Amino acid sequence: MIFGSLLGGAHGEKRILGVGTRFCFYQEAVHVKYLMFLHKLFSDLGYCNSKLPIITTRLGRKGK
Repeated sequence: MIFGSLLGGAHGEKRILGVGTRFCFYQEAVHVKYLMFLHKLFSDLGYCNSKLPIITTRLGRKGK
């Protein structure tokens, strides 16, 4: 799932001091349920904590 997401709407970042990697997922608002599903799956498998992610918008002024 991670490799497939990296080919689509996600990217990975090396953490400061080289301790782990952070993955950021980007999707349209209609796919929030899918992102929450992925978070729960990764959380249940022990890859991330159970705290819900912060959902933000990438839109700027006037929706651009």
